[in-house]
Amino acid sequence: MSAMKSFQESAEAEAKTIILKAPAIAKEWQESFPKLFAHASMSQAAEAFENDGNGSLATAMASTANVVEQVTTELTALERYITLTIPQMEDGNNFGVTIQLAVLKQITEAREKNDSAMEELMKYSSSRADALEKCKLPSVSISETETVSESNSQENTEEKSSKSTAKETKTIKSKTEPSPALAARQQAVVAVDVLYYSKAKTAYSRAVTAYLTVLDFYDKNQKKISQPKGTQGSSSYHSMY
Repeated sequence: MSAMKSFQESAEAEAKTIILKAPAIAKEWQESFPKLFAHASMSQAAEAFENDGNGSLATAMASTANVVEQVTTELTALERYITLTIPQMEDGNNFGVTIQLAVLKQITEAREKNDSAMEELMKYSSSRADALEKCKLPSVSISETETVSESNSQENTEEKSSKSTAKETKTIKSKTEPSPALAARQQAVVAVDVLYYSKAKTAYSRAVTAYLTVLDFYDKNQKKISQPKGTQGSSSYHSMY
């Protein structure tokens, strides 16, 4: 028994589970897409973010990050399985290996794009924070002062004293008057939202497309991928089919 046998079997089982569940998962992603990215144009998105804030964008960003991460994880698992089915190098009859290398290339390219997309999505919070900082929006500060007063009096040879404490709260507000410059800065915040809405929409779509592309290629060539040398040829691993 090969020392790699347990790893090969584990990779096979994981790949088999992914292939089995993939159609339902991809369908769910496709159905969620128009709900998460409901704006038909960037101008519509800008109007919505300006009027309603960025709550819907935050939801879309989080969902996109989840999809990208899951696609990367599952494609990496398929990559591990396919890599462990590559047979011993021999002269001739290597067409199956060529197919394996082709799908591995697709997986590598998809993962690199996903990694790049994820890095871009993670910049959203800092980019929006920078835009908000430049707006210099009105701020409120509260300060408290405490005053103490004492009084002493004598009546019928008995000394009476009283002490009163009063707390005064002052609210200091800074007001920013509307101006063309302020309006432009506020539009800059909306522009950041629109930019990352577009980035998230593209990343989501590309991740799902890459997932489907790899699975389609795998489905069409699964025999050559799992049995690169055929049933009679030598291979480091048996087929899962």
